[in-house]
Amino acid sequence: PQQRTEQRIRKLDEKLSLTDEQKNKIRDLYANFDKQKYHKEKRREAMEKLITDITAVLTSDQQELYKQMQKDASAERRKNKTKD
Repeated sequence: PQQRTEQRIRKLDEKLSLTDEQKNKIRDLYANFDKQKYHKEKRREAMEKLITDITAVLTSDQQELYKQMQKDASAERRKNKTKD
């Protein structure tokens, strides 16, 4: 999970130019999320909260880019589901 978290942070940093403080806060959010064991429904709720918490750490410009990244990722997941 820690390696996956670092990959996510690198990806966010590439797109959003995160400050060190933002990276640390987001790292903590992911660490707390990864510690929990969620059932499917609860995991979706927890993921939505994680996204909201990450958004709160970002500047307004970064938030717009992050929202677009979320939309793109969602569209990609839907596209991949239809291929299966």
